[in-house]
Amino acid sequence: MVFNRQRLTLPVEGQAKPVVLADEKKTLADYGVSEGAKLRLKDLGQQVAYRWLYLWEYVSFCQSASDEADK
Repeated sequence: MVFNRQRLTLPVEGQAKPVVLADEKKTLADYGVSEGAKLRLKDLGQQVAYRWLYLWEYVSFCQSASDEADK
């Protein structure tokens, strides 16, 4: 697993969303993690750089606009 593609969360009772343990400067104790606590590790998969996503959407939009003009 690749480090920058992982998310570690702490489920909290009574809250819909778990606490994301993202601050590397904090310890588990700072987040209130005690012995026996259950953490959740999720692999977020490959991430696409925003620049490529923007370019892909722009090209797709131009293509669909061109197709509409041909009709």
